[in-house]
Amino acid sequence: MDDLLEKSEGLNSEFSRIFEYGIADNSKRLSASWIMCLVALEHANSLRQLAMCGNYTSAICIIRSQFEALTRATWLFYAASDTKVDNTFSTLSELSQSADQKPNNAEMIKALEGKAPAQAAAMFSEFRDVQWKGLNSYVHGTLNSLNESFFSAFTPHKERMVARLIQRKARNILIRKSPDWRQIMSGNAEVTFNTDDLFEKETINIDRLLKEKDILKIISRYPIRETPALESISRLLGFQSKEKYEQATRKMLIDDDVAKNQILNILEPVVQHLEYLNSSLG
Repeated sequence: MDDLLEKSEGLNSEFSRIFEYGIADNSKRLSASWIMCLVALEHANSLRQLAMCGNYTSAICIIRSQFEALTRATWLFYAASDTKVDNTFSTLSELSQSADQKPNNAEMIKALEGKAPAQAAAMFSEFRDVQWKGLNSYVHGTLNSLNESFFSAFTPHKERMVARLIQRKARNILIRKSPDWRQIMSGNAEVTFNTDDLFEKETINIDRLLKEKDILKIISRYPIRETPALESISRLLGFQSKEKYEQATRKMLIDDDVAKNQILNILEPVVQHLEYLNSSLG
């Protein structure tokens, strides 16, 4: 992250050097585009400061604002009509509630086609296609979006999750019911149990948890790593894969003592239980 921030600061210095030359003319079109470029640079500075403080969620929210400002700057320069450019200098109360209002981000990107340089238009379109939903999930209720993504990816695998849990239960039952040496010497010892009853009861349980959307109990009870749920959440958060998300999480725990201590507190009962088992076996 430090290397990335250093490179970002270097790029910002280059942009600042270019802007020091000043605006080429005072036309409304160029002035409007210039102002939005300055807004995008301001967002970039804010983003770096937030990232330096470890406030990554807020930083990601700023990325959307930066992207919107840069999109509008490009649209104003290449594609906006004179009326739209004039409206940029109008207050909201002066604008009508019709076509005179400013277009949204998708409309501006579409308007760039055939007017702005093809490569620039393609970059805006590709960024929106790949990142827009993820950025919106941060700005508009990240937790709800993550929950819905989790349940959509997990639910189709619920029967297999039940079977995997019953597999573990069956193994524990076999261990508990396994005959000792005396039973074995006294004659043939049989161990039987019915997995149908176990499967039916667990199916009722998982259906209840899904209906209640109890994500914490689902995560603690079933092997969710064997489903696409974590991959879906990772991509919604803007990571390329589950592995990239896990790498970022490990890095955060190394760098952030507060986050590390929170995780250690959560794991403390597990550690104590393992220590108890170890001492009992010893």
